[in-house]
Amino acid sequence: MCLKYYDETKTLLSYKFTLVNVICDVLVTLSLSVFSVLVWAILIPGEKSEKTPVVLSLERDDCSVKCATSGMLVMKNFNNNDLVKEGDLLFMLDTTALESEKKNLENRLCELECIINGAKIYAPVSGRIKDSSELNVGDYVCSGEEVIKIVP
Repeated sequence: MCLKYYDETKTLLSYKFTLVNVICDVLVTLSLSVFSVLVWAILIPGEKSEKTPVVLSLERDDCSVKCATSGMLVMKNFNNNDLVKEGDLLFMLDTTALESEKKNLENRLCELECIINGAKIYAPVSGRIKDSSELNVGDYVCSGEEVIKIVP
């Protein structure tokens, strides 16, 4: 059984770290960190337009346009000496790899949401709880481990 009793009167330093507890704690910490970053990236409002960020350098009588992102040029909408208006799409970079990474992050976010939803354990049937004396607040519960029984 993976349950470890944690005596609240003991200090944190006297808590016995086992390899399983350390690995589980590291995995939970990493998962929550990744989830936090993903939620932040999704919920923080960004620029609503599809314009590519550029760095403008105003010198003399001209304006230098520099990309803030690297990538392969996939479309060019101008020739030398063409007149352009502010807001015209000049060129576009390949975003295939970024879109693939975005999809992977969205899938990982979905997985983390399922893990978080799985942290609340509901009674699967109505009945009387049996053998719950070994389960105490502060115990570490491993995934897939039977911790209580319910007699219908």
